Parts: sequence; structure tokens; C-alpha cells
Amino acid sequence: MRTFEAIQENLRANKTYIMHSAMSKLSKGGLKEWEEKAQNMIVEECQRNLENIGEVTTIEIGANTNAIIESVQKAYQLHTIDYWKNFEKFITDYVSGLSSEGKPVNGIYFSQSECLELGVSLNDLLCFKGKNPMNEEVGDLFRQEVNVSYGTNIPMSSVEKQALQDYEAVAFGDDEVAKAKAYMHLKEVQRDAGKLKNGGIYYTLANDLEYQKAQDLCSGRNL
Repeated sequence: MRTFEAIQENLRANKTYIMHSAMSKLSKGGLKEWEEKAQNMIVEECQRNLENIGEVTTIEIGANTNAIIESVQKAYQLHTIDYWKNFEKFITDYVSGLSSEGKPVNGIYFSQSECLELGVSLNDLLCFKGKNPMNEEVGDLFRQEVNVSYGTNIPMSSVEKQALQDYEAVAFGDDEVAKAKAYMHLKEVQRDAGKLKNGGIYYTLANDLEYQKAQDLCSGRNL
């Protein structure tokens, strides 16, 4: 796998390139009103990402990790016999689309881009071998492997569901501090799981006003 820093720098370079491209279009002028508005939104979004690049990287790693697990499960459902017959070939043919040297091979695969971005090799996916990937505990083995490699805190399969239940249990109560703590925990779990990403948009907690309010309440500060 690659390092957290390497992924972060790749994201930084990507967001910087996109931002400069949008700024160049704006400086040339001649855009329609809606086009100018769209480019300004791109610039603002990239600036927010760059200001919180560490959190963006955490979200990206969590999202890609869970996407890879889901891809293994999806491919398993479609090619179950191949999974048990020749696991290594199964991963290359249906999941990563990468050769044993880590180079892309021809074809369309479920998680080639995620594997490339994280630097996930066949060896990194051997935790699935000989086990049923539909079992939540098997996916957790990969999450644990990623967490060790990147120093992240991707939640195990049951944690996100429990965090949501804990928040719902106090969401309509009178204890504002308990509600704030549960909300903060839920959002942190969702961030670490990569759930605060939609397409190319990252919903960082640094820009989440509700999270900031909850944080202020728990720390005893007045808004």
C-alpha cells in the first residue's frame, strides 16, 4: 500500500490542478453567467479541500477501502466458483484489474481505480482468501489492515450502525450535551468510513456547522 502522505499529496496536486484550471477559465472571461458561477464554485470547493486536506485524505481512504470490500463481495456473488477455485486470478480478473506487478491489465473492473489510488496489491487482499467475503468479519480484516498501514480509524462493520442507533436514542431527548456528543461521534464515524463523500465532493467536519456547534457545546464554549 502507499503511505497516507503519498495519498494526501496526490489529492493536493489533483485539487490544485482543478482549481487552477477553473481560475484560468475565469481569467480568460467570455463565460456565461451560469458557467462563471460553476467555475467559482469549483474554486471555492477546491480551496476548502486544500485547507482541510488531512480530513479529505481520511475520507478518501475510508471511501476507497469500503468500495474495495463491496467490489470483492459483488464479484463474489457473480463469480463464486472462480473465487474458491483460483482466488488470485479472481482478484485480477474481477476486482483490481492489476497484474502481480501492480500494473493495469485490459478490461473493466470493479475497483481498479480504488486499488491504484491506495496502492493495494494482490498481497493486501489475501486476507479474503479462503473466507466468505459476505461475512462482515472478513471485510473487517481488510479494514484493520488498512488502518495499520495508514494510521486511520476506519470503523468496523458494526460500529457505524451502532453510532447511528446511539444518536437516534438521544436525538429527541432533552439532554443537549448527550445529543451533541452522539452527533459528533456519528459524524466522526461516518467521516472515517468515507461516507462524507459524494462523487468528488467531501463534506469535511471542519466545514460542518452542526458539528462545530456540537463541539462548542461539549467544550462549554458559547457561540
